[in-house]
Amino acid sequence: MLSPETIELCRESLEADIKRLETWLDDNPLTVSESDKEFEEGDALNSWDVKKQNHQASSALLDDCRAAVKRLEDGTYGKCVTCQVWINPDRIIAHPEASRCRPCQEKKGLRVR
Repeated sequence: MLSPETIELCRESLEADIKRLETWLDDNPLTVSESDKEFEEGDALNSWDVKKQNHQASSALLDDCRAAVKRLEDGTYGKCVTCQVWINPDRIIAHPEASRCRPCQEKKGLRVR
């Protein structure tokens, strides 16, 4: 179980991440620029593909942060959404948006950070 201090630290971190990600996504809309058109489909350094990947990753992280705030509000924060065991506090502190314990994250086939 997480201490109240850890929970508050995570809440502050999540709120800051949400604000940062919302600002970044607003400032970097997913549009095609002239420089994006200079690349051919399949080019290794296609700037459109990189832009799209960055946008998708930022959007996914924003969704994860918002979901973590909802778990804070409903009292389930810190428990794995899959197996319901408490997530290691070190993992939660490092990644406040984490919704699964490490073993469940690995079983799901998702990258463990």
